[in-house]
Amino acid sequence: MPYNINIFEIISVVISLLTTFLTIRQKIIRWPIDIFILLLNLYIHHQLHLYDRWIFSIVILSLDFYGWYNWRYGGPKKTVLKVKRLNLKSLPMLIFFGSIATIFLYFPLIYLNSDFPFLGAFRTIFSWIALWLASKKRQEHWFFWVILNLISINIYFEKQLYLFTIKYIIYILLNIKGYYDWNKTIK
Repeated sequence: MPYNINIFEIISVVISLLTTFLTIRQKIIRWPIDIFILLLNLYIHHQLHLYDRWIFSIVILSLDFYGWYNWRYGGPKKTVLKVKRLNLKSLPMLIFFGSIATIFLYFPLIYLNSDFPFLGAFRTIFSWIALWLASKKRQEHWFFWVILNLISINIYFEKQLYLFTIKYIIYILLNIKGYYDWNKTIK
């Protein structure tokens, strides 16, 4: 069934791109803006039976509040948090637990008749991990987003959400820029 672009989708795309740009620039205002866009996206995803995005949004809301606080007070002596690299020893553990959680989320998504249960579960779980890493200002979160955005391009193209598809293509370019810009700030 073709989906016609509506005003909510246009607003969502524009503000979502703004939020990513603000993340690259390490602007704390990105967190409350993300909360707003999250609520708007709930409406869009409900219309399209993308229930994995609903589950995603519940956790993202809490991560947005955590990130907002952590970027402001997460540094030494409650100072502004600085960008750091991820301890690479923790990467296999993140991938392992993310994979297990993906399997557990997959089955409820089948029950809910989600259109992309495995990709939806994978995208949801690893987006939580990526945003958690972003809330801790870990540079490697940008790599997670590239992979997740490639998956999202496929899903939104299949759902004929072409504006969202274009958004995720732009996200990949912004993710690459974000990685390099954040790398310059690591001491």
